[in-house]
Amino acid sequence: MKNKKTKLVVCIAVIALAAVGAYLVYYYTRPAVPVGATAQPQAVGQKPVPDELKTASELAADSAPIDGDANTEKQINGTITDVSTSVIIIKDEKTNEDLHFMRETATVTGRLTADSAVELYYTGTISGSDTTNAYVTRIIVMP
Repeated sequence: MKNKKTKLVVCIAVIALAAVGAYLVYYYTRPAVPVGATAQPQAVGQKPVPDELKTASELAADSAPIDGDANTEKQINGTITDVSTSVIIIKDEKTNEDLHFMRETATVTGRLTADSAVELYYTGTISGSDTTNAYVTRIIVMP
């Protein structure tokens, strides 16, 4: 009987060690998520591609003359309808449309809260309510 108990204890110990080993492998190989951040893929479209990652044809296109309007900083006045860590939604006072912007590259002055009046500065273009080609440079909250 003692031999069976020893075998049972050894079996349980081996299974426990295997479980601990599997957990440690999982723990040390999973992607790290900063404290307070959600495990979501990084938003695409706000930061330009570094030159070293561009192809030769893309670099040549970059050196060609570009319409001055696309590189000129433009301004939108409106009211914040919603704001999160990476996105701000503004109701444009001219068109009365909700415009969604990625705000990761923007310099923010003031506290971003819903129903606050803002001036949003951007480069690129906005087509209707499509803001995918607009890059926010500054957000100024009106007091």
